[in-house]
Amino acid sequence: MGKRICFIQSNWHDNIVDQCRDSFCLELSRLESPAPTIDTLRVPGALELPLQAQRAARSKHYACIVVAG
Repeated sequence: MGKRICFIQSNWHDNIVDQCRDSFCLELSRLESPAPTIDTLRVPGALELPLQAQRAARSKHYACIVVAG
């Protein structure tokens, strides 16, 4: 089973944050072979990012957690 990465992003200014996520995924696929599985989680705003990151970390399903708001 390959690596799993959790990308948590806010919906506030989603047009900007979507570009950030897309660039991250593109660069990761360029650097890693095979590319890891990336699960994207969305939260309403930046305030909810730390709580969602904590939940993802506690699940122990992810090798890495990335947050963008």
